Amino acid sequence: MIQQTLVRLNDPYTRFLPPQAYRQLLLQTQGQQVDVGRGTLSHSGDPMVAKALELLSTKISNARHVQ
Repeated sequence: MIQQTLVRLNDPYTRFLPPQAYRQLLLQTQGQQVDVGRGTLSHSGDPMVAKALELLSTKISNARHVQ
């Protein structure tokens, strides 16, 4: 029923993906975004947050040098 409705739209950019195909598309197209967010989180005063940010920043910096 959904597919018939979409066909009637006559829109070349609209298509129906069954749930399994949609999940597969998500797996193939998802990326990762890394954002340290130091300016926001470091103001919490929590030493564990500050240490986590320091470790994350170092890891990101090291990864950039490898590429």
